[in-house]
Amino acid sequence: ISATAVGASISISVGTGSNSVAVGDNSHGTISFGTHTGTDAVTVGVSGTSLTAIEKISGLNISLTSTDTITFSGDLNNLTGFTEVTASNVSAINGDSTKLSDWIAAADGAHVVAGHAGTAVTGGAHSITWFTFQNNTYILESVAGATADAGTMVAGNTLVELVGQGYSFANATGPSGVLHLLG
Repeated sequence: ISATAVGASISISVGTGSNSVAVGDNSHGTISFGTHTGTDAVTVGVSGTSLTAIEKISGLNISLTSTDTITFSGDLNNLTGFTEVTASNVSAINGDSTKLSDWIAAADGAHVVAGHAGTAVTGGAHSITWFTFQNNTYILESVAGATADAGTMVAGNTLVELVGQGYSFANATGPSGVLHLLG
């Protein structure tokens, strides 16, 4: 399925076979994959500076044998980093852990505010940061990296929401902008 119009509001639901979905830049909505043993793949366009251009994806498998993937079409370089963002990172920037915008700012390298304990999230170009917020997992892919972005969610970045919190990226790989969900 290809729904690549810029800024589209989408709702895509596919069955249990091997499926491929592509969505455009600044789009938002839901993508649901049925229970499957084959390969499902999703290609997402850039979110840019918008905190509302988020694809909410359910049904992707994550395991050491998984072949499910997410391709970040705005950055086809090898992905690096895979850094988990924690509540202490949000606190360090004087953020409110009940606000998605503060988690995103922390994930994108906002600076530590004087007098607050904790560390800033750092990362080089083509890095992935991720966090759990309100029982879902968010992935932020940064073209320039969290260190350069300094918490600003710049054009070219992509934010994706995965339904659920059973995701780990300890074994994930990211050749050519393709995140392989390998538990």
